[in-house]
Amino acid sequence: MDKPKVSIIKGNNRYQNIIQSLNALKDEISQAISGKQKILIKPNFLYANKPIASTNVQAVKATLDFLSQFSNQEIIIAEAPFSGTLEQAVKNYHYSEILKNYNIKYLDLNQEPTKQVELKINNSEKIKLNIARPVLESDFRISVCPAKTHDTVIVTLGIKNLAVGSIIASSAKLGKNCRSEIHGDHFKTNKILFELIKIIPPHLAIIDAWQGMEGDGPANGTPVDMKLALSSLDPVAADSVMAYLMGFNPNDIGYLYLASQANLGTNDPNAVELIGNADLKLAKKPFKPHSTYKKQLGWKLALKKLDTIL
Repeated sequence: MDKPKVSIIKGNNRYQNIIQSLNALKDEISQAISGKQKILIKPNFLYANKPIASTNVQAVKATLDFLSQFSNQEIIIAEAPFSGTLEQAVKNYHYSEILKNYNIKYLDLNQEPTKQVELKINNSEKIKLNIARPVLESDFRISVCPAKTHDTVIVTLGIKNLAVGSIIASSAKLGKNCRSEIHGDHFKTNKILFELIKIIPPHLAIIDAWQGMEGDGPANGTPVDMKLALSSLDPVAADSVMAYLMGFNPNDIGYLYLASQANLGTNDPNAVELIGNADLKLAKKPFKPHSTYKKQLGWKLALKKLDTIL
């Protein structure tokens, strides 16, 4: 079985880093996207007015420019901001200006139809969540996001960006989805993310690590300059390699560990084929973890107890 490829580029231009990272996977992406009719890009607009916590427009511009060689169809850019609206984010982050001539359509997922899915937490607990239909119905999902620490699952990267932003509360109003319903219990959040990987995995993960966020992410941390871009058609591998570059052990991140155990991807950076111009060890830049980092590791104890009961 071939190793999953993860492309890492280090350079002096954010846009060019993304382009070069994607070009390194051009043949593989070309094959994966061939015939796809509903292409969706999911940026990270956690807040509509906090650039440090959001996907930079140049990362999406580079993605669109790369995709233009394969398709001239309309591409959806979809998000459900936790605070503010998509319209506000598009304006505040200069998407409306810089991407005005692109064949794109913006969808505020808080206003879109949903489908309810039931996810298993353990043998006695299940949770019902409403997933935005445009995400479920897309046939090529692209997650474009920054690299950030997190207050519940250690890091938020390609998988979490897509999964959590697609969950919409049944009583959603603009700027309100149900992130509060799935955050807080460290094991539960990791298990939900793992279950969502089975339903709505990113088909292509693009991590813009030109500048990341350490400390009290995903919104209130401090910037870390890395000048990296990372891409992969294996989102588990992409997130695991990025987590390693941030100084974390991928086995400490519950949803990546569970996904690897279920053969949904690899969380071992040594088991991937690294391409690009960046040396994994030299590019590594340990991030300060969230202040609740040790508590977040509690998912392991919960899993051990669960295994014992089962």
